Amino acid sequence: MPSALDQYEARAEAGRKAFADHPAVLELGSPHIDAALFLQWHYRYCLHGVHVTRDMQRVIETAGTRARAAGHDSVGEGLVKHARGETGHDLLMVDDARSTASFLGAKGGVVLDTEDILKNAAALASAARYNALFERLSGGDEPVCTVAALYEMEQLSAGFAVDLVANCRRTMDDDPTRFTFLDEHVVVDVGHIALDRRMLETALTDRPQLLDAMVEAGTEVLASYAEFGGECLELARADLATDAGH
Repeated sequence: MPSALDQYEARAEAGRKAFADHPAVLELGSPHIDAALFLQWHYRYCLHGVHVTRDMQRVIETAGTRARAAGHDSVGEGLVKHARGETGHDLLMVDDARSTASFLGAKGGVVLDTEDILKNAAALASAARYNALFERLSGGDEPVCTVAALYEMEQLSAGFAVDLVANCRRTMDDDPTRFTFLDEHVVVDVGHIALDRRMLETALTDRPQLLDAMVEAGTEVLASYAEFGGECLELARADLATDAGH
């Protein structure tokens, strides 16, 4: 009989395929995407991405603390350690939004009121969906299920994020200071995949009955993140269309 982890991997493939086949993911990861559209998307991604990253350290640390209290000592400790690695990611996005705005301005692109959006804009619906998942996982009956969502997100660093960074390099004069958030995730987060996999294996070995909940968490995090990329892409299209109409 396959191990609980092998069963998870097999059942998680449907959610991974749905993510990979999402129209926005396909377009954003393509080397043929229009440079102006990709630049505008990156600007929007950073402007609105602060809502995706701002609370992650707190939420993951809560999950770890509660998992440890529930008897999942090693997984809880791993989650707390993971949480520390989330420190400052929202600030990277703020810096990247400002850098991209400056680059767009020099290129004659569409620059919005960067500071006002960063300070006052409400979270996009997709960002709220993403955040709600982590709040539900960390505060729910089985906070250890947070591991599955993190595992799926970390794996994007070895796939989708690599394609995004390639497009960033192509469209932003190969200057990683303009896309520090994505660049750091490709460089650093790949090393976290094995750790998250071990935590997932430990949790499922201890509690195989959590398999359904783990698969659901992993599937939902990918769906919400694909939606976030797509929502930012549609905003970028609208920015360019409005500018063209002036």
